Amino acid sequence: MESRIQFHQTDLLKDLEPNSFDFVVSNPPYVGESEEDQVQLEVRKFEPRRAVFAGPTGLEVIEQLIPAACAALKPDGWLVMEMSVSIADGVRQLLGSWRDMRTANDLQGIPRVASARKAQQPSRSSRFQLLRLHYWGCV
Repeated sequence: MESRIQFHQTDLLKDLEPNSFDFVVSNPPYVGESEEDQVQLEVRKFEPRRAVFAGPTGLEVIEQLIPAACAALKPDGWLVMEMSVSIADGVRQLLGSWRDMRTANDLQGIPRVASARKAQQPSRSSRFQLLRLHYWGCV
């Protein structure tokens, strides 16, 4: 497997080759600062703050990750990311132009993972029209 899988650690996919990945899998910070008292004590005490809290709403990092993933993914590539139930509707909206968007529940039945597929590259004849619609269905 080692020769077939490449792992990259980056800051939201910076400096990666566009249209070069089949999958982007992320566990971004997704907790809003207003939810701090709802986070498990062990997480608040021992995890780095910036690994857990994304900003006021919890969507701030994901709002940057989605367009970065769109640029890095090949047509039909998948973005898979962890999220919380409190931002699930916001994530669905942000992925609204992607294909096959779905959420998966954790063992407690709470929406925990969002996945979506980047649209295929348009043909040359339709490319101009799609440019006005946020190139390749990515926002």
